[in-house]
Amino acid sequence: MKVEDLFIKWAYNNTYKNFLKENKDKIIQLNMSSLNTLNNVAVFIFGILCLYSKLTNDYAGLFGAYLFYFIIFIVINILCKHIMYFECIISDYFLYFVIALIYAFGIYIGCFNKLNIASVMFPVFLICLPMIFILPTIEINIFNLIFIAIFLFYSMQHKSNTVLFIDQTNILACFFISAVTSYTINCSRMKEISSSQKLEMVCNTDELTSLHNRRSFNQYIISIFDKTPANRLTLMMIDIDNFKDYNDCYGHLCGDNCLVTIGEIFKKFESNHDCYIARYGGEEFVLVDTKHTLQEAVTIAKELIHIISEANIEHLKSSYKKITLSIGISCKATSNVTSYIDLINLADDALYQAKSNGKNTYMIATHSASSMKLID
Repeated sequence: MKVEDLFIKWAYNNTYKNFLKENKDKIIQLNMSSLNTLNNVAVFIFGILCLYSKLTNDYAGLFGAYLFYFIIFIVINILCKHIMYFECIISDYFLYFVIALIYAFGIYIGCFNKLNIASVMFPVFLICLPMIFILPTIEINIFNLIFIAIFLFYSMQHKSNTVLFIDQTNILACFFISAVTSYTINCSRMKEISSSQKLEMVCNTDELTSLHNRRSFNQYIISIFDKTPANRLTLMMIDIDNFKDYNDCYGHLCGDNCLVTIGEIFKKFESNHDCYIARYGGEEFVLVDTKHTLQEAVTIAKELIHIISEANIEHLKSSYKKITLSIGISCKATSNVTSYIDLINLADDALYQAKSNGKNTYMIATHSASSMKLID
């Protein structure tokens, strides 16, 4: 392996850079959790140090520094809680700012307060802090080198040669320990995230059609119901017409193959229309749209019915002699819809009406499940 390839592997763990981009939301969530823990620990420790400094009549002369950092981390704690409440995104720059604050404290203690002994706090921070967050390896190591340079500069200005030599030796050793440990821990975290995602995908994917499954749908509709505007949340209950007759005529293996084919069509449709489609159970599917008005969603339903009809999947037991769909449509803006269960029930009622009106059609539900029919 070339030295350049080795460096790239160390810097990005091969696909490290792409991994950070692809899993940005998950990593932000983990970093936010780590930051909250760090803030709480920092507030506690600096609060204890302030109290201890007062009880010992500020023997070390550090009460001002302790109090300053105690206040700073209380402010950061409050800020983080507001960020989480308003669901804002915290950037890596803010994490670097927090790390820089702690590094600055370590440098102050090591270079301006205890001049006759080797620094301990900054080297410890240098090892521990990069392990707390998931950050690009090359970035965090360059960041560390900048603060090491600052530390060594002030150490040279204020310390004797003997103490300076110990500081230099310690800080370089700690830098390499930090680089190796942070890299190793980040690799482990990435593997854990990948494994978790694979497991979640298996748990939320229908084995036959590769669409989202019922479990995934339940989680999705609960998560979006309250936050989506009423005129932008449409739900469609989709049923394959006469599918029991299809199974009786062609056999269950052909029935499964039919579901696989329809699943492939739905997957492509989901991608093209930026909607959500799940297998609800058996030959029933559910589509959730959060981007369009009800009338726009009706156009989407028409298109889906047309696409399945044009696929010309043979079904001799159907009056249309091919596989067709019936769709029941409900909207959050409909009167008396107060929960996602109401939305599902209304769409189910509308689907029943569509079945009663000749199938291969759609119906729009109101509180009385009145209808609108697709004319072929």
